[in-house]
Amino acid sequence: MRGDVGFEFCDKKTLTDLEWGAVCEALASRARTEAGRAAALATGFATTRVEVERALALADEARGVLAREGDPPFGGVCDLGAVLLRAEHGQVLEPAELLAVASTLAAAHAVRDYLALAQGIAALLWEVGQRLVPMPQLEARLTRSIDAEGKVADDASPELLRARADARKEKSRVMGRLETILQSPDYVPYLQDSFFTVRDDRFVVPLKASAKNRFGGVLHNASQTGETFFVEPTEIVELNNALRVAEAAAAHEAYRVLLELSQAVSEASGALAENATILTTLDTTFAKAALADAQSGASPAFTDGGDIDLPAARHPILALTLPERGRNVVANSVHIARGSALIVSGQNAGGKTVVLKTVGLVALMAHAGIPVPCGAGATLPILRSVRSDIADEQSLASDLSTFSGQVERVRAVLEDAAPGHLVLFDEIMAGTEPGQGAALAQACLEAFVERGAMVVATTHHDRLKTVSASDARFVNAAVGVDPKTQRPTYALTMGVPGASGAFETARHVGLSEAIVARAVALTGESGQSLDRLLSELQQKSADIDRIRETLTRQTEAAAIAAKAALAARATAERERDAATRAARSEVVASVREAQEKLAAEIRSLQRQGGAAEAMSPRDRAQAVERARKLTDEIEASVRSREDREAKDRFAVGDRVHVATLRRDGVVEALDENRGRADVRIGGLRTTVRIADLEAASTAKAQNEKATPASRPAHAHAALPVAEQLSERLDLRGLRVDEALAELERRLDRAYGAGDATIAVLHGHGTGALKSAVREAVERSPIVRRIRAGETHEGGDAVTIIELKG
Repeated sequence: MRGDVGFEFCDKKTLTDLEWGAVCEALASRARTEAGRAAALATGFATTRVEVERALALADEARGVLAREGDPPFGGVCDLGAVLLRAEHGQVLEPAELLAVASTLAAAHAVRDYLALAQGIAALLWEVGQRLVPMPQLEARLTRSIDAEGKVADDASPELLRARADARKEKSRVMGRLETILQSPDYVPYLQDSFFTVRDDRFVVPLKASAKNRFGGVLHNASQTGETFFVEPTEIVELNNALRVAEAAAAHEAYRVLLELSQAVSEASGALAENATILTTLDTTFAKAALADAQSGASPAFTDGGDIDLPAARHPILALTLPERGRNVVANSVHIARGSALIVSGQNAGGKTVVLKTVGLVALMAHAGIPVPCGAGATLPILRSVRSDIADEQSLASDLSTFSGQVERVRAVLEDAAPGHLVLFDEIMAGTEPGQGAALAQACLEAFVERGAMVVATTHHDRLKTVSASDARFVNAAVGVDPKTQRPTYALTMGVPGASGAFETARHVGLSEAIVARAVALTGESGQSLDRLLSELQQKSADIDRIRETLTRQTEAAAIAAKAALAARATAERERDAATRAARSEVVASVREAQEKLAAEIRSLQRQGGAAEAMSPRDRAQAVERARKLTDEIEASVRSREDREAKDRFAVGDRVHVATLRRDGVVEALDENRGRADVRIGGLRTTVRIADLEAASTAKAQNEKATPASRPAHAHAALPVAEQLSERLDLRGLRVDEALAELERRLDRAYGAGDATIAVLHGHGTGALKSAVREAVERSPIVRRIRAGETHEGGDAVTIIELKG
């Protein structure tokens, strides 16, 4: 997207009329680099659908990345244009310039990594970002060679390290000798100050004027008063010479290092320049995203030669500035059909020009790849040009009047008018005799629409307000004014013309009532009737729009509620069916298990066969008793499941019996969606399936209030020693409900005994028991965390449980 294309698409006057510069400034303020800010101020326009849609898609992706990853790491990016030009010309770069290159390389690397993290949601941005060329070796070399103070570092080369060490050594010798001189009885009486200094890059001592020739040496200069002379004593001349030689060697080596680094930058200048271009593109793209977020913007859809449809459009600058002042910007929906003219009328200061500029700026922003401040569903055609004539213009060079200047502008724009052109006129053909101006305006607008252009024009001409009655290519729109206060509402009503309301406006701004009354009388009844009719029509249209909006909201709310109710009903039916199927499956499984046990007992008796007679009465009685118990289990299981399916749902506060734990408790919470209940059993709160609950009593536990889980010091103190916690709980061979009941009892005892850890052996098997154990433990309020056993502990066949202290 090139800035120079912009002036083919939109000329300088239009950019000035629409205040495009203010949009560019808002964009530039959100850029993070100097180059990005400069590019934002010179934002151009794309003129093909592919370019426009790609630019908007990049901005939309950037909004998503900003929301997920935060601001991109553009810190450290420098403008390298002049630096790279100097390097390419063989000039030696300054340390600060080399640091700028290193800083920009580091930022490019960071930005590339930032986009790599978001490539799943920003494929187009990653396509741009992955072209950034990391140069870690050059970056490291520059960073190592230039210190934080912007000087060549000592260890930039071994030679520089030695040369600077020699220079420091010689300097130390000079300073040591000077300290001796300053303390010498021979010098002290003649010293002007008790310090030494540097003149002409050589160390000197300050002597009184009367003693300037007393000790010999080199006289460098005197103070402005002439009372102090700076003398290099003879005894340090050679020391100063040695220091100068050492410093020169160090400076030469530092220059050589800078020369090598500059040559390295020159060799990489092509890649560095490409990186700079990509970083600028990315910076402006993220600035567009930030501007869109600030304006609550959305990317429009584009059509080839379609209509302009802008729902809830807001003026881009007002959308930024008014909320900062605690005011809301008025949103207006605008529709302009291809090859048609929208005639906007209404009172002065009512917002007609704001509507005009909103349409123009939205079109420019969209073609610049910036999401626009409109509601969802905005559509635009790919425009070939945007032209405007807003406010008065007088060409002094052509000696034209205001009206003549406007006619000249209309003529120039009309010459190129064609499909795909958007033309904006504010108060078209004003400034001349109203009847002739209106006729001329109508003729010009007809010429524009005949050539396929799309036009928005504001007017006070009554002729233009009524032309839509005979020409379908013309559509009226009115800006609103509060009839009581005469203040503009800035709301646009499509399909109706607006009253100019000159008399009401004059009264509102304080013009003498006598003058206004005289004007009314001069106008006559016929001159006022159309204005009154338009005012009434506009008010009725606004009332209809409000009623329509209310009905639309109510309809949408009813539709949402109905949809939610249907969804909830469907969900409840699915959950009920699933619960029924699960309960039946459990019944079948329980019956099958009990039947298998009974069959096994029968087969055992059959195998004993003739030996049955030899069985003692006690053995036979035990066999019969086992068979009876198995039969009872079948009946009890079926009866229990049937009872649970038939009984009402439990409520919070009910006393219940937890079948799997064989203990009574009180329901504290119900989650019917998950089929779970929180039950307090004594001092312990646990989560169980609602299907495992049975009514312990028909009466509610009105007076029993559950208290938070506590751990008194005497808990479980009365348990017999045989039931105290062992090192490992073995649940293998138990059914899931039996295992969970045993696990609950063991956890309760372990917590009361103050044990920190318990190991549960459940084995591998089908995995059902392991899953049930871990799921139950994770819900327990007394468990800190769980983990699978280590290899030496039994591996995944064991679960290690750590209890809270």
